Amino acid sequence: MPANTVRFKQIDVFTSVPVKGNPLAAVFDAEPDAAAFAASSHA
Repeated sequence: MPANTVRFKQIDVFTSVPVKGNPLAAVFDAEPDAAAFAASSHA
């Protein structure tokens, strides 16, 4: 897997209608560097 690739799945929460809820992202097999990248991208 390339160094800048992060596996994730986006899930709609608080709704039964697709794309109408709050988006939640679950990150799979995240390494500490990936978690730091995700945290810094929201600053």
